[in-house]
Amino acid sequence: MCKPALDRENDALGFLADEPQRRRRVEQKEAEVEADTDDDSDDPNAGNRPSEQRAMSFEHRLANKALAKLYAGHVSRSLRTLQEKPLAELTPETIAKLCALHPQATTPLPPLPAAAPTHVVVDMKTVRRISQRMCDGASPGVSGWTHELLHVLLDEDVCAEGISALILDIGNGDISVTTDAGVWLRCAVEVLVPKPDGGVRPLAIGEAIKKLAEAYFMSLVPLDKLLPSIQLGVGVPAGVDVAVHMVQAAMELRVGGANTIAINHDVTNAFNNISRAAVANALFDQPESQPIWRLFHWQHGAEALLLTFNGSQQLHTAITSEQGVQQGSSVSAAAFALAVQPAYERALQSVAVPAGALVATAILDDFTVVGAPSTASKSRPR
Repeated sequence: MCKPALDRENDALGFLADEPQRRRRVEQKEAEVEADTDDDSDDPNAGNRPSEQRAMSFEHRLANKALAKLYAGHVSRSLRTLQEKPLAELTPETIAKLCALHPQATTPLPPLPAAAPTHVVVDMKTVRRISQRMCDGASPGVSGWTHELLHVLLDEDVCAEGISALILDIGNGDISVTTDAGVWLRCAVEVLVPKPDGGVRPLAIGEAIKKLAEAYFMSLVPLDKLLPSIQLGVGVPAGVDVAVHMVQAAMELRVGGANTIAINHDVTNAFNNISRAAVANALFDQPESQPIWRLFHWQHGAEALLLTFNGSQQLHTAITSEQGVQQGSSVSAAAFALAVQPAYERALQSVAVPAGALVATAILDDFTVVGAPSTASKSRPR
């Protein structure tokens, strides 16, 4: 659902006041890159430049951005940056497509189960370890705070105590969603990536402190027991790479015979179209997932803001997320995986084949099956 644009400056997070003076090298380098990049705002001929020159300007900025990530030690992030494409232009047509990807809620969220535990303590040693792992140069949410900034604060006892209290409040869902803090902690910056078919792919970037809290409470959930097979998109290090190698090996070994094929099933806009209530029920049906029950219910119990900014970092559009689960959230991804796991298992049980003659992997909503044409074509998740 679309809403009028909001004033970003007046709606800053109350508990995240001013940025600390100490910044990681990546922030400093990116500032230098912005200053070094050709500024067309005062150039009367900018609009008349050939498209090739404008494209080179984007590539130049991209290369410098990748270099900044590399200087900060984020090698993987630097390489991924070089593969980025220009974002979709924020035209009325683009915004209309974005709104269509976020339908209104169809069913209210079920109440939080009485068995939902209340967290009383946070292991700061674990938080610091997780925080260190999350310092990968990722873009910040609406507040501008990064994991690198939070990790610096964790070295100060007073700051660490405050972060611990915030993590505990987020995990218990104790921050009212009607307050400024509740609204802005649950919101996300949404960037739009153009698709070859003319559509857009929205990518949501949440607040660093909320993502840190999610990662901490996710560490308390035994995902290997909840998702013992098929699903590699949650709880499996380098799960995408594992899935690719599994499919490639199954094809090379011809697990389905001489005519082995691979069929990929990818549900359109799955994260936003799935019933939020169905996902909640799937999560609440698993007692071992109790550590994230309160956080999930707090995050999805009310609509959340998704904010789109233009190239000048001016707020362009605000829409709401009411249906499905939030992208960019580890808790949401785990709940989604639990909700679709039965469909994947039924797909494999629907055909009778010898052990090893059918190989299936999934990266969240992306389900791939390898086998003989007669069996692989019938293994369709429903």
